[in-house]
Amino acid sequence: MEKISIRNFNFYKNNNILIKNLNLSIKENEVFTVFGPDFLSLGIILYAINRSFDSVSDVSFDGEILLNGENIYDPNLSVSELRRKVSLITAVPHTLPMSIFDNVAFGMRSATKRNNDAVIAEVVEQTLTQADLWKETKDKLFEDAATTLTFGEQQRLSLARVLAMKPEIILLERPCMGLNLIEAAKLSVAILKLKHDHTFFHATDDVLQAKSISDRAAFILDGELIELGDVEEVLFNTTNPQTRAFIDAMY
Repeated sequence: MEKISIRNFNFYKNNNILIKNLNLSIKENEVFTVFGPDFLSLGIILYAINRSFDSVSDVSFDGEILLNGENIYDPNLSVSELRRKVSLITAVPHTLPMSIFDNVAFGMRSATKRNNDAVIAEVVEQTLTQADLWKETKDKLFEDAATTLTFGEQQRLSLARVLAMKPEIILLERPCMGLNLIEAAKLSVAILKLKHDHTFFHATDDVLQAKSISDRAAFILDGELIELGDVEEVLFNTTNPQTRAFIDAMY
């Protein structure tokens, strides 16, 4: 089933075109990765899906982005409901200056108005477990501020906070940037387990990270789609000279 469909999408900033006639389809319950050397272009795609440019005056676009067959830029669509269904995890985790427990519970309390302590506690444990962070934090949920966690732990905390909102799609902006190998592996394993219940759209300039978690991948260069296919074919068996040149330059 097609979860996200991007059709003839062009993105402009100050009349300069940054994304050129992009066409992509992301299937339900897959990890789809866009990769390339220009992370500005890759990030634009994520933020456009999340409608993060709504209040930015010097950008414009044409084409369509569909979620479950519905245009996400339809004026009748609720942006808050869209962002509940489509959650964005940025490269730098946005950790709130409060306890680990309250970080996970914050969005759930404010967006859903749920105040049942038992239900909230259950969701916090469940999502921290899904993010592979429960064992490390269960004894300090209320005592320690989330900002005392390592960078990798904060990234997995961001994942837990997003999961508490039960999104359909999770957008990942270079999720392993700055992580050591152990922390990156923990996050990758968590993502692979979660794809059975969620769809992931992942943007990175790290080819090995793309390989470790992706089902399909698309190489984007100068805002244009160069190659699209199964991750093994695109990353390791490509015959496209532009894709090969980027991969060889990286490794």
